[in-house]
Amino acid sequence: MLKNHSNNLIVENCKFKGNCALNGGAVCNPEGNLKLIDCEFYENYAFGLGGALYNYARCNIESSFFDNNVVNDMFPSSKNIESELYDEHSGTGGAIYNGEDALIHGKNISFGFNEAMETSAIDNDGTIELDECEFEFNRSRVGAAICNGGILKIENTHFGENGSKNVYIYHIDNYGTLELKSCEFDGGTYYESGDVTTFITSNGFETASDEEDYAEIERRSTYILDYYYENE
Repeated sequence: MLKNHSNNLIVENCKFKGNCALNGGAVCNPEGNLKLIDCEFYENYAFGLGGALYNYARCNIESSFFDNNVVNDMFPSSKNIESELYDEHSGTGGAIYNGEDALIHGKNISFGFNEAMETSAIDNDGTIELDECEFEFNRSRVGAAICNGGILKIENTHFGENGSKNVYIYHIDNYGTLELKSCEFDGGTYYESGDVTTFITSNGFETASDEEDYAEIERRSTYILDYYYENE
């Protein structure tokens, strides 16, 4: 496992496989500037946050793969560990957790088959900018491929068959600021609490409040996104 406290660390053409930690199964970046280039993160495991990467500073990621990384907070003694890094988000971010006030720039990254109790690929409480990325077959028990509580900007990115074990396709759970440009989302239907559905269409975000609006907006939708809450 790598833990960075450096002002400027570059990691290039490296493979991280089978590592395990409380937070950031392979790489923990609590401070400093980290750059990952042509790296592979495979089968790493965390008990708290970020199966492969835990970032609380600045991180640039280029041309890298995050595959089969796992977060699971069921480790018997994990909640008894006294650590400021173990918090209420534990069990999220199967591939990456990005903390409050942290920054990630990512380009040409593939996220596949990552798993978590919640938020199978990325849990973001800071700022993340992604370009030319791919999210495919990421799975969680109840969450989406990405949970955003901060600022999230995504361009030229494809979202494939992501989902929870109870929902076939579930891409982004957004509670913060979300900007999307030239992205593709494979189908699915998502319901917000109170039978309100949010779509992405050519006109931007549109909300349907009843069945008639729902059918009409769905017909014009290019992509379907945003919130999912299972009907009780």
